[in-house]
Amino acid sequence: MKKNPIYPEQPYYKHQKVTAIYNMLNTLGYYPDSKVHKERRFIAAVSDNSHASIASFCHILLSNDENFIKKVNAAYEYLEVPTLAQHVVLNYA
Repeated sequence: MKKNPIYPEQPYYKHQKVTAIYNMLNTLGYYPDSKVHKERRFIAAVSDNSHASIASFCHILLSNDENFIKKVNAAYEYLEVPTLAQHVVLNYA
């Protein structure tokens, strides 16, 4: 993913690559988002993708969505993004 597939003459930034890879992983069924055909879940999936992209500028990304973290870690590993994406478990005691 060295060149922007739509505009090859323009720079292709890492956060854009995260977006593209996250979408590919989800489409290919790698820990996919569920029920994205429903509007509410589709909006949530787009939001997750945005969070993955924006978090590539941060040191750490925390989420209680394990599938999201697995996709993010796969994209970050491939692109050598140093952001630590970590699954957190919430205890409602």
